[in-house]
Amino acid sequence: MKAKPNLTFSKLDPETGGMLDKMFEKKDCFLEINPGKVILPADYMSIGQDILDMEVFDSDVWMCSYPRTGSTWAQEMVWLIGHDLDYEGAKSLQQIRCPLVELSCIMVDGHAEWHDESVKGSSVELVRRRLPRPRYIRSHLPWDLLPTHIENDTGSARAKVNPFNICTSLNVT
Repeated sequence: MKAKPNLTFSKLDPETGGMLDKMFEKKDCFLEINPGKVILPADYMSIGQDILDMEVFDSDVWMCSYPRTGSTWAQEMVWLIGHDLDYEGAKSLQQIRCPLVELSCIMVDGHAEWHDESVKGSSVELVRRRLPRPRYIRSHLPWDLLPTHIENDTGSARAKVNPFNICTSLNVT
C-alpha cells in the first residue's frame, strides 16, 4: 500500500504564475501541489484531501491516464464490457457514468452551470456517494494524488501512450 502523503499547496513562482494568469485571464488560478510538484487549478485545494481519503472497493475500475490519450474512448469500451454491452445505458451522460474524479476543480469558469446541473455537487461526492457499483472512475491525476488504497483494492486500466504523442495532441487542440 502506498503511504498517505501530506498535501502541500504553494503559489507558483511569479513568472510561471503570471503566464498562467494571463492565459486563463484569472489571478492566482493555479497552485503547485506536492507531492509531485504538480500544477493544478487552485480549486483542487477543496477536493484533494477527499480524493486521497476516498474509500476504494475491489469492484472499482479506475482508468488513469494523461489527458488527451484516449481515456474517454477507452473508458466507454471498459464500461460497455462491464455492463454486457448495454448500449441504452451508454446513452446517458458519460461524465456521470464514468466521472473524472477531479472534474470539480477543472470545470469551474464558464462551465459551472453545466457542472452543477449534471454532477449535482462535487465530482468527489458523485464518486463516493452516488455512483453505483461497480464504479467506473477516470483520473488524470498523478499517482501520488490518487486514493491511498488504489493499488491494492481495485481493478484498473492503464493507458500506455508515447509522451511525444501527447504533446502533439495537446498542441493540435
